[in-house]
Formats: sequence, C-alpha cells, structure tokens
Amino acid sequence: MKIVVIGGTGLIGRKVVQDLTEHGHDAISASPSSGVNTVTGEGLADVFAGADVVVDVSNSPTLDDAAMDFFTAATTNVLAAEAAAGVKHHVALSVVGTDRLAPQSGYFQAKLLQEKLISEGPIPFTIVHATQFFEFINTLADSATVGDTVRMPPALFQPMAGADVAEGVAIAAMNEPVNGMVEIGGPEAFRLSDAMRIALTARGDSREVVADPEARYWGIELEERTLVPSDGATLFDTRFEEWIPEAAAKA
Repeated sequence: MKIVVIGGTGLIGRKVVQDLTEHGHDAISASPSSGVNTVTGEGLADVFAGADVVVDVSNSPTLDDAAMDFFTAATTNVLAAEAAAGVKHHVALSVVGTDRLAPQSGYFQAKLLQEKLISEGPIPFTIVHATQFFEFINTLADSATVGDTVRMPPALFQPMAGADVAEGVAIAAMNEPVNGMVEIGGPEAFRLSDAMRIALTARGDSREVVADPEARYWGIELEERTLVPSDGATLFDTRFEEWIPEAAAKA
C-alpha cells in the first residue's frame, strides 16, 4: 500500500515510516519540510494522490489553547483532501485518557475535538490512544521542578517506548479500520514520582522527587488511574529499566 505519514520527520513519525517500509509498503513522509502543510492545506492533494492510508502523528507546536486552532484546521483539511483522493483509512495518534484530561486542559480539549472530527468525518478510521512516552519523562520532570525538588501527583501511569508507539501505529495502519479507538501502553504501571526518580537517578540528576497530592500534571489534577489504559489495551514489551541504558548508550 501507499501510506502517507503526516509528521513523518518527528520522533514517532520517523519510526512509523521505517516500520511500514520494512513491511514492504510505500511509506511517504509528509511534513512542512517536504512541502506539506496541513494547516494551510498546501501539498495535501499531491501527496495523497494514490494513497491507500494516511497516518497522522503530527502535533500542535504548542500545548496550550492555541492547539485548538491547529487541530481544527489541520484535521479539517486532511479529511477533505483524503476524501477527494479516495483514501480508504485514516489513522491518528492520540493519548490515553484524553476525555478525562480535556475538562482541565485546552490542549486535550483540542485533541478531543480532533477525535470528534475524525469519527464524524467521511473516511474509515482508527484512533490509536497511546500512553506517555519514555522519551518525555525528563521533560515532564523539568515542568514540575521548583528549586531542586520535583513534585508529582501520586497517580499511576503506564509509559511506553517511542519505538513501541510507532509499532502500534504502524500495525493499525496495516490493518483494516476499526472505526473506533484502540489503546496501547507499556508493560507495567508506575507511580509518577517513582518513574521520575528512576529516570533522574539514571542520568545522575540529584533533584529530590516528592509525591505530592497537591501537585499537578501539566496543570491538571489527576485521579489515580486517569493516565492508565483499560484492561483491553495492547501492551508492548519494552520495560523502562531496559530502555534507560539503551537510550543512554545512544545519546
């Protein structure tokens, strides 16, 4: 199949293109650097010509309320161009717990709108809900740091390797559309504070990590299982303790 990957130059997109190519598909990376702009619609008609599947792993350049404008314009343009080109399957990457996070977050309200536009649109679809990526745990720690202390809510999450996220998305693209959502996650759940402590210790970071019931996750108050996938989720094998030394070796 010809499969176009929007956001194909990013962390997940590059790996999706690689996985699909290794499975014998004609995987095309689409991004502003290749002349494709989903917000303006530039280049969509050309890159979608003859495509069987479109995978969208792109993201808003900001994680605030401005994300609404991005996802509204980009998703509307992509779906219209897919319909014109006869695309048979739209695959989008989203986040486990989006509906639970949206009431307190403009960014997740935008992601929820993206999902609504896709589900009500003209193209058969699969929305892949993934848990948080191992690669972003240090960024999350930095966002929650005051002085030399990282304060995290005592909630659970079940992070996964970016390579496994990409594999899950690629599998969805190669399968038939489910016209619904599938969940993917890592093999084990951690307290947020425990995961932060493991990650910081591994890189020799001396910041203290504290489990604080008053702390917020990107400004969001979490319940214990807000970020955890349901029992029917597909869980991948890469464990956090295995990934850390591999990532350090590649750095």
